Amino acid sequence: MTKYLLPEIEKYGYSERKGNSSDFNFIRKTAMGEDVILGGFTDYNPMQRIIYSFSKRYKTVIDILLRLQTSGIKLAPSIGKNTDVIGLSYCTIHGILKDTELPNMQTEQEVRECVGRMVSFMKETAFPLMEKFEDLREIDQIINGEEPWTTDYPKPYRFGGSFYLKRLIIARLASTASYDRILDFVRKDFNAQLDGEYGQSFRKLLIEVEGLDKLLAGVKPLY
Repeated sequence: MTKYLLPEIEKYGYSERKGNSSDFNFIRKTAMGEDVILGGFTDYNPMQRIIYSFSKRYKTVIDILLRLQTSGIKLAPSIGKNTDVIGLSYCTIHGILKDTELPNMQTEQEVRECVGRMVSFMKETAFPLMEKFEDLREIDQIINGEEPWTTDYPKPYRFGGSFYLKRLIIARLASTASYDRILDFVRKDFNAQLDGEYGQSFRKLLIEVEGLDKLLAGVKPLY
């Protein structure tokens, strides 16, 4: 599969980062961090299907989360230098609740056809979005805009855990006004849940939010 895909995406600055498994991982360095194409295969011999997605890693966002984590606040999932900040796929964009939209493959021709479909989605949709989202203000407008998201599922763009923290960091880096408004929104939302079934969990989340707010006091917007 890689022999058909790599020549198409090398034009856009991606290179393969090889691992020890059959999964594939292509990385492109950007001004803000990294763009990632990640995927693998279902193993239903002799049939296989390609599962793939896209994500962005913003060094500034990840560094802030790492500082929060090392301050004594335990985040789940834990944060690492390769933590994805925002992700998308054909299925999330089109509201398909499946791992992949691609058909089963068995022959070389079927592999080429699937790669062709992948490349079309990349060029027409994924790559333009990855370029657009290099500006954090674009993401801020979507998740923290006039109708702020309360969750990232099921939404076109996913944040892979700690959505409430990532949205606050993005708001802070995008605009002080946006941050103040979304901080108030998150606090009210979480406080409203304290007497409910998951009240204890929301108390923990509020501790994380307040810890992040203190940390962000010294962080200035990027724009």
